[in-house]
Amino acid sequence: MEANLPGEKKIDISLVFFIALSGAICLEAYKLGIGKLGAPLPGFFPFLTGVLLGGISGFKLLTSFWSANSGERLEVKIAWRRVLPLLGGFLGYILLMDVVGFSLATFLFVFLVLQRIEAKPWWVASLTAGGISSSLYLIFRAFLQVQLPEGFMGF
Repeated sequence: MEANLPGEKKIDISLVFFIALSGAICLEAYKLGIGKLGAPLPGFFPFLTGVLLGGISGFKLLTSFWSANSGERLEVKIAWRRVLPLLGGFLGYILLMDVVGFSLATFLFVFLVLQRIEAKPWWVASLTAGGISSSLYLIFRAFLQVQLPEGFMGF
């Protein structure tokens, strides 16, 4: 057990990591060009994501200094049996997207997460994955007019 001196503060290192990550995201997005609100360039949404990530992490870091409980130790346990399949799913999603297309790759990824990691029944995982895949396709293709990988099936 570790004793804390009065006034001693601990820094949550994950917040520092996310602040650094948000800086890198903003820098790379700026290199792509961010454009304007009415005429966004490819780096606009990644830049906003980086700003939001950095803002939230910075706010949380600052409030942890003012919190009365900030000196308490936080133990984090990583459930590797859940994390590793998720990382494998991400890798498979990336590799399969050009082969099978955005819609099918997204369906398979969401289905894997819901079925294997969240242990949902197959029919719940199928309906949810279908709804998410279809909704994302409509948002990106119809509304935002983004060119998506079509794969061998043409959608």
